[in-house]
Amino acid sequence: MPLKTLAKVSAVNNLSDARYCAAMGVKLMGLPLESSHPYYIAPEQFKAITQWIQGVALVGELNIVDSATIHHTLSHYQLAYLQLSHPVAPEVIAAIDIPILLRLVLHGDETGEELNTLLDRYASSVAYFLIEAASTNHALIGRLQEQVEQLAKQLPILQGFNITADNLTYLVEQTSIKGIALQGGTEIRPGYKDYDQLQTLLAPLEID
Repeated sequence: MPLKTLAKVSAVNNLSDARYCAAMGVKLMGLPLESSHPYYIAPEQFKAITQWIQGVALVGELNIVDSATIHHTLSHYQLAYLQLSHPVAPEVIAAIDIPILLRLVLHGDETGEELNTLLDRYASSVAYFLIEAASTNHALIGRLQEQVEQLAKQLPILQGFNITADNLTYLVEQTSIKGIALQGGTEIRPGYKDYDQLQTLLAPLEID
C-alpha cells in the first residue's frame, strides 16, 4: 500500500519484519551487514529473507567505513543502497557504485555553518542524508528539528528522530524532508512480533 512519504525501516533482521514492511509500503528496508551488530544478517540469511519480498529497496547498513570491508561486503549481498555512518571519507563514497545513504548522528548544538559545511562535502555523492539525534534534551531536539527543516529545503533528508504520532502530519505535509526513518528489530519469537509502534507511525501515512 503506498504511503504519503518515503519511509525507511532500519535493523530489519527477520522475515516477519520484512514482510510487514513490504505490505505497509515501506520503500527502504535496512539490513545490518556488520558482523558485530546484534541484528547482523549473514549472506545466507539475507537471501532467505529477501527472496520472499518485493517492492522494497534493500539497504545494507554498515558502520565500518574502510574501503576493503565495504567492497568485500558488497560482493556478498545484492543491494539497492548502502548506508554508511559519518565520519567517512568522501573519496571512499565516490568509489562505491551503488547509491549511498549517509547516516549522521547530530547533537543539536552544531551551528548552521558547521552543518552546511559538513553536508556540502557529500552532497554530490549521497542519495540521502539520514539524520538522527544523539541527545534526548528537549531544547536540543527542537533546535535540531529547526536545522533539519532548513537543510531539507536544499538537500535530500530522511529524518530519523523526533517522529511521533502527534507531529507526523506536520513533518510530512509542512516540511521539505524526503521521508522518515524508523527502527525495526528482533522478533519476540519466530513468527511473532509486536508491530504497535511501527503501526502507529505507518498507518496514518497510508494513501486512501
